[in-house]
Amino acid sequence: GAPAPRPAAKAPPPPSERLRYGTLTVILDEHRVELGGKAVTLTHLEFKLLVYFLRHPQRVVTRGMLLEKVWVTEPDMSTRTVDKHVEALRKKLPAFGERVETVIRVGYLFRP
Repeated sequence: GAPAPRPAAKAPPPPSERLRYGTLTVILDEHRVELGGKAVTLTHLEFKLLVYFLRHPQRVVTRGMLLEKVWVTEPDMSTRTVDKHVEALRKKLPAFGERVETVIRVGYLFRP
């Protein structure tokens, strides 16, 4: 019969995907955030929220959309939850946070 296929040589892992905004760097597969080279501790949801904003600039996102995409829950959960997490993100990352605008009675807009 045919010789058994040889296992492929192990390729080096691809470099981590990174999102950048000014001095803010998000290393996705390491779930790490750095601001000016210093590590910033975020909760799992704050991290997901940050990534969502960075991937959807210049787009108004409703609280319901954020609950659905970030929390992966039904949009009927309390929208105050979203506000509290955005508030926490603004405190931990002031330079980024000031670019996240509140759109009254709608949601948020990240304006890089």
